[in-house]
Amino acid sequence: MGLWIMVMMAALIGGVVISLSFMIYGPVSGFNVELVSSPEGAEVFVGHEKVGQTPHSLDLPSGGPQVEVVFKKKGFKDTSIKVSESVEKVEVVLKKKKKGW
Repeated sequence: MGLWIMVMMAALIGGVVISLSFMIYGPVSGFNVELVSSPEGAEVFVGHEKVGQTPHSLDLPSGGPQVEVVFKKKGFKDTSIKVSESVEKVEVVLKKKKKGW
């Protein structure tokens, strides 16, 4: 796993604006979490971004705070969990919505 970082710098030297931009590629330590739901086919969200559908392999950066992962499937209640580096696999059983809700 790696990360591209764009660096842009500008300086005013003798009345002339000098700008530099370059890309840096470096290794990023991270971890992977396997996400499984029953039934399969739940949409997987991190924040407001859909990142896939179960079963799904999610790559996350190391050293950060816990990440909230939400499973959504039509006819079932949304299920939210917190994932940290100590978790390798998450299996959720989605509960059906009650009629009239």
